[in-house]
Amino acid sequence: MASHHRATEQLGVVLTDRIRDLDPALVLVHDGFVESGFMSPTPSGRRVLPHYLTPGTVFALAYLGDRAVAACCVVPDGPYGLPSEAEMPLEVAAARALGGAPFELGSLVVAREHRGVSRHAVLMMIVAHLRRLTYEGGPDVAICTVAPEQARFYASCFGMRPLGEERALYGAPAVLMALPLHEMREYISGPGGIMRRSAGALFHDPHPTWLTSHAGAVHPPTPGVRRGTPSLELAG
Repeated sequence: MASHHRATEQLGVVLTDRIRDLDPALVLVHDGFVESGFMSPTPSGRRVLPHYLTPGTVFALAYLGDRAVAACCVVPDGPYGLPSEAEMPLEVAAARALGGAPFELGSLVVAREHRGVSRHAVLMMIVAHLRRLTYEGGPDVAICTVAPEQARFYASCFGMRPLGEERALYGAPAVLMALPLHEMREYISGPGGIMRRSAGALFHDPHPTWLTSHAGAVHPPTPGVRRGTPSLELAG
């Protein structure tokens, strides 16, 4: 238990849209999808989707020390649509009807040997994305597709709600969940269980030394500083 606690305390998150930073994420996503049976191995050992080329796509990588142990990305709506749209068109249409521009939170994997910190890594990566989308600006309706047994985690931590019924995605059952960002911010700022409170604490952390951004602002605007200027407080 003590070693698990130390591991979660050592987690850090990097947000990036820089090509040179993405290789660890593409390897993690590839290996996780192959392990889950969602795809066959590729010669490159990387998973690359056309959607990753959509302007505004940003990856989050969770690190233990200098090792990337988890990844996920935010893909805004664009010329390729959203990654789940081909298999779940009705659910994505319902998400669009919530108002605002949608984005998909996806390609979420945790390395097998680090599954013990899965929930904390996922929590921190999603909150990192939420901070950037809040302070840098961007699309404002979150959607994600998850295994049915994982839906409770996203509902209890972030207030996300399922849209529609279970469908097959990559050959496995999945449910699409969605929530406007302003509702998500209100939800995690309220009382609740430990993971919900942890999400709120991370979101409102004034000095997030756990978070490094190469993809825009993750702090409230500072007087006299243009919106989008990365803060000097960000730690590497």
